[in-house]
Amino acid sequence: MNSIIKAVFYKEWIKTKLVFWLFMAISIAYLLYNIGIWYRVDTVKGTGHLWDIVLSRDTIFIQNFRFVPIAFGAILALFQYTPEMRERRLKLTLHLPVNHTKMTWMMLSYGAFIYGMYTLLLMAFTASTAWYYFPSEIIARIIATTFVWFIAGLCSYFLTSRIVLEETRKYSIIHFLISLMIIAIFFINDIPGSYTSFIPQAIVLCLLTATWTIFSIDRFKYGVRD
Repeated sequence: MNSIIKAVFYKEWIKTKLVFWLFMAISIAYLLYNIGIWYRVDTVKGTGHLWDIVLSRDTIFIQNFRFVPIAFGAILALFQYTPEMRERRLKLTLHLPVNHTKMTWMMLSYGAFIYGMYTLLLMAFTASTAWYYFPSEIIARIIATTFVWFIAGLCSYFLTSRIVLEETRKYSIIHFLISLMIIAIFFINDIPGSYTSFIPQAIVLCLLTATWTIFSIDRFKYGVRD
């Protein structure tokens, strides 16, 4: 089983390594551009003024970044699963000596692992930079805010996975509309820290979206198509 897991992870890495490194570079550049505002305000007006803006104006200056993890999650799923569907590789993959449900979880686990690495690296980068400018209370607010964005991005990965793996056009459209509504939940309020109490529910919701992909794989396995 370990050799199969390693083979699956290696196969998925070959398909997705380009998009991983590309989005890592884009994300760091995007954060650097926005975090540059911290440097400019701190240099021109002083640290006290920077803190005052963050606390009194409900901003952390990096809110524009919130859509980047969603884009990465969706594009990661597209790069991982589109070749499987376009070139009919998935049928061969599901005929390996492993239960198709276990195989699906292996592929999803790979995507979650890669997305987790992306999340940890960028959150570490943001937190380490924030330590230079802010006290721990503000840093906790920044981390809680960005963490919700990354949860939304992981949901985007799972939801896009099901859409790509669904061969029935009607269900793909329905699931796409449901996915938009689920992702929209994370952006009803854009005030930093407003979703902190929602984090446990967001994690549960994200785990539930992972299970939905199994239904599309089952339908593919048993030949349900348009």
